[in-house]
Amino acid sequence: MIPKPLSKLYDRIPLSRKFKEDAVWNIASMIVCGLAGLAVLFIISKAYGPETLGLFNLTFAIYVFLSQLAVGGVHFSVLKYAAQFGVGHPETRVIMVSGLASALFISLVIAAGTFVTRGWVGAIFRKPELTTSLRIVAPGLVFF
Repeated sequence: MIPKPLSKLYDRIPLSRKFKEDAVWNIASMIVCGLAGLAVLFIISKAYGPETLGLFNLTFAIYVFLSQLAVGGVHFSVLKYAAQFGVGHPETRVIMVSGLASALFISLVIAAGTFVTRGWVGAIFRKPELTTSLRIVAPGLVFF
């Protein structure tokens, strides 16, 4: 699993085997995501040109920012309390349901606000195409 030159270093790290394996899988998944992201950017630039690539990057940047607003930090709270109470505890179900309800409400508000203000945002950036792209990505904020 670990390349031979790195195996000595891997064995010297004073952490549990499970932790080290999970860390390796995490790093591998980040590498795959990074390469996939670069491939998407390359394909868009070659197939559609630099202007479309710029619109994609602008739309994606706005989407990433709004997605963090849409989740409202609820996931951190749910993670903390679910880990605190654990599987099978009666409070865990309440934590999950209230977390989902809270996140759904916040994301609906952010998605609706994005949809309503999409023309204004397009005018600020002087990109009428941004209005269309925000209309398309606004529903995705609910499911993020």
